Amino acid sequence: MRRLGACLARLRRERVDVLLLHSPSADVLVERAVRASLADLRAAGLVGAVGVSLASVHHYQLLADWPELDSVELIYNLLDQHAAEFGYLEDARQRGLQFIVRLPLCSGFLARHHPRRGDFAAEDTRRRWSDTQIAAWAAAAKRFGFLAHDSRSMAQAAIAFCCASPGVSLVVPGAKSPVQLAACLASAEDDRAMSAEDYQRARAIWPEISNVVPA
Repeated sequence: MRRLGACLARLRRERVDVLLLHSPSADVLVERAVRASLADLRAAGLVGAVGVSLASVHHYQLLADWPELDSVELIYNLLDQHAAEFGYLEDARQRGLQFIVRLPLCSGFLARHHPRRGDFAAEDTRRRWSDTQIAAWAAAAKRFGFLAHDSRSMAQAAIAFCCASPGVSLVVPGAKSPVQLAACLASAEDDRAMSAEDYQRARAIWPEISNVVPA
């Protein structure tokens, strides 16, 4: 609590809107002391909401008996729709949880940037991916090319898909430049929103490519 207080002082803020525990192990997720510590931070007014950012979609089941939870962040995108397939988006909606989308652009594959393994820095976890896996993701991404049009880029379409998904509260795309940030923000404009027809078509493709990204 002292460290968070010092951090807020440096940032000249009174509180953090949402505090997420990032990629905790299964053991940490069920640890009562961890849950209590997060609840204490919220009770002290240092954070507005507490939650977890899960590394594995399967860890969502460990949140079933965590009534104090406000938010959950999961990987969800056109190439990885497991959160919807397993019913976690709907479950979060019914529980009143803020559902935050992680990796909406699938590490660049949905921005029409199809890297090779050698493009990643040595310390980048993506360097562990095989060339075969990278090629499979790139091929799967091309299946959704119909979502892009003159006023909506592929990256914006990928974000629009997440925004159109029932139960999604926030989408957190990555941006490496002001230009990329502006393009991400523009995804929320009306002419870039996803129609119900496009959304259903994108969902229908998922069973055909679900083996590309293992759950």
